Amino acid sequence: MKYHCLFFALLFVSIAEAQSVGAAFSISDEVADRPEIVLPDSISSFKSGSYSLSQYQIEGADEVQVLDVQRDKGYYSILQINSPEKTPFESTLALMNESDSMGVEFLDLYNQNYSSERQFGIRLQKRGKGTFKPFVIDFSDGTKKTKVFQTTGDQLSTFYGKLEVAGNFLSVQGKGSGYSFSALELKSDEEIPKLWQISHKQDVLHALSFSYYDGDAWKFPLMISEKGNTLVGSIDDLENARLQVTGTSYFNGNVQLDDANLLLTGRDSRILFEAAKDSHGKSSVTSFLGLDSENGDVLLGNMDTNSVESESVSILVSGETGDVFIGADRSHEKLRAVGNIHAADVILDSSLMLNGEWPDELKELSEMIKSAGDELSLVLLNRLLLDKIAELSLKLNSLEQRMQELER
Repeated sequence: MKYHCLFFALLFVSIAEAQSVGAAFSISDEVADRPEIVLPDSISSFKSGSYSLSQYQIEGADEVQVLDVQRDKGYYSILQINSPEKTPFESTLALMNESDSMGVEFLDLYNQNYSSERQFGIRLQKRGKGTFKPFVIDFSDGTKKTKVFQTTGDQLSTFYGKLEVAGNFLSVQGKGSGYSFSALELKSDEEIPKLWQISHKQDVLHALSFSYYDGDAWKFPLMISEKGNTLVGSIDDLENARLQVTGTSYFNGNVQLDDANLLLTGRDSRILFEAAKDSHGKSSVTSFLGLDSENGDVLLGNMDTNSVESESVSILVSGETGDVFIGADRSHEKLRAVGNIHAADVILDSSLMLNGEWPDELKELSEMIKSAGDELSLVLLNRLLLDKIAELSLKLNSLEQRMQELER
């Protein structure tokens, strides 16, 4: 490698000397095989070992001068630029444009070993009137150029086409704009682009936000806090504040509605309450609170999720009349139950009991019912009736004793 370095270090001096003395040169095989190449007689070719250096011109609208370095054997050619031996801090290949009118512009491909900068890199520089031009990576077949990447001095980088990340994840780290620490934008190709933005929020600290810009204003359809609290729909756009789910949603915790309605639509809407699971993690019997939208009835019952026809209704509240049916189908009774009813007390409408004539023996009872007001406790009524029965029993016993005495 040191031999090749020495070769390139003396390369341009040797060319100049060869030109001044009119030294003979040989044309490389590649140049000889290309008829469009014209090699000026005044330019010599330099050869050292397996490397040769030649200059030629490609014919066309523009005079393109090419300096060619090539080996005449082997499988590779290497051009090496080495840093100074005693101070090996930097080796750089600089591609420059310079003039009084445009200033200086150059691109450095460098390897630096300074204490402040230990790095490999590409650096675009300017001096004086020079300007920063975009740095581009493109492909060309001689007739068409295909751009794949561009970056500019204002830190805007653009990939054209498809970008694939072969690593485990794509990391985006920002310094914060006041609104977001970092964001990913998905933009449409329109005159006034529409865009979706997924951002790590800064103003709502550490929230994840899905934002939409319609070309005029921003909307915030979805935001998730660092605790998992989720806002669906913008708080400034109440008509669109909704959660639409196709399929089954699972909640491990409370679902709280604050000044809101739970709206169930459809022919037969149900809120299901699943029973305990078996050893396989499945539950067949499920209780439900449902709505029969045809009649407006509210249903409470249970069903076997493995059988469509297994639904049974325990309580039905009529949406038309408010009648309640317990364990039975519809009937004319306000409350009908199949089986026993266990209650601490039942409140009766006392006015219904006071209709009609009361016998003299029950006048006292009717007065007691009147004193109870509009509502009468069934427990109290039963006690009054028992007292009256006990009173009547004593009178019957007394009459029976008198009759027995008379018979004697």
